[in-house]
Amino acid sequence: MTTATVPHARRIAATQRAAGARRGIAAVATVTALLLTGACGSLGAKSVPAQPIKASKSESGAQGTAVDDKPAPNAKLAELQGADGAVLTVTSAERKEGGFLTVKGRMTNTTDKALNPMAWVAGTELVSKNPYSIAGATLADQQGGKRYYILRDTDGLCLCTAFGPVFPANRTVPVFMQFPAPPQEVREVDLTVPTFDTVAIRITG
Repeated sequence: MTTATVPHARRIAATQRAAGARRGIAAVATVTALLLTGACGSLGAKSVPAQPIKASKSESGAQGTAVDDKPAPNAKLAELQGADGAVLTVTSAERKEGGFLTVKGRMTNTTDKALNPMAWVAGTELVSKNPYSIAGATLADQQGGKRYYILRDTDGLCLCTAFGPVFPANRTVPVFMQFPAPPQEVREVDLTVPTFDTVAIRITG
């Protein structure tokens, strides 16, 4: 080998080494990039289990409204059995301002036939003005020896429920009756309705 050839060979070898080093660096960079890409892709695609949504207390209450908010049965003070299959359930007897006593409840036809409400009216005068009502109801204060009749307005109409000519089978309707209030010390009275049993009811208020 000549003297001129040696430097040339050295330059070629150096160039090859540099090129190999660059290829090595490029390969490392490529591998690193692939690793990073794979890592990012796996993080981005990671499946996170859906967490069940817990209802708040208010939501839980709202969900239970359909059950909790069912209307409770009215309190029962007394129950009167009628001779014709009607049942009068008394749910309240409250004193009102102005010296009144209001009795509320519900009338039920427990039979499969229509009833005639005229049977629940007493006296020809009441029948003519209130033929299909509960105008015949009275209260008796056994302690004071007094009987109280349902109040009427200036037209002679009772302050009570009117039913119409026919009370249908298997029907329940709300009823009310308004009487003069007994003295404050009277806490219990007997309620009487024509064709029904007489029962004692407790006054509130």
